[in-house]
Amino acid sequence: MGTITDKERIDEALELLWVLEEEGHTELNRFSLSSDDPDTDLIVEILIKDGLALISDTKILLTEKGRKTAKGLIRSQRLAERLFSDVFEMSDDSVVNDACKMEHILSEELTESVCTFLGHPPTCPLQKKPSCVLQIDETTVAIDPEIAKEIYIKKLK
Repeated sequence: MGTITDKERIDEALELLWVLEEEGHTELNRFSLSSDDPDTDLIVEILIKDGLALISDTKILLTEKGRKTAKGLIRSQRLAERLFSDVFEMSDDSVVNDACKMEHILSEELTESVCTFLGHPPTCPLQKKPSCVLQIDETTVAIDPEIAKEIYIKKLK
């Protein structure tokens, strides 16, 4: 296995913040205990300095910039997981490990292509949503975040 880069360390921290927030945990202590990084204090400093996160009381929160970056990383990882699981029929352990490596190199354009190729899956193999999922009654569709901004839905009576 290759050496992890500083960018990958930051990416992993952003992903962890996203996942912890999904689970309802934003405590700085929880982040530090959950992180695999050898120096979480340094990573937190970098996240704050780069405008990706901020500290509020005992919580660590993503900024708008951090949220946007984390959302893209999570989306890339979850789509890679779906690709490896559905198309290549890889084992769960391989899916998670390889998707984690892949998310750092997928461009936004390639991520969109993977999403389209997979038919815009509403979940990853672990049943988590990619990022922009629209559900109306029995129909669930994953859509591009930019398109999602323009959608207006009105329920008819």
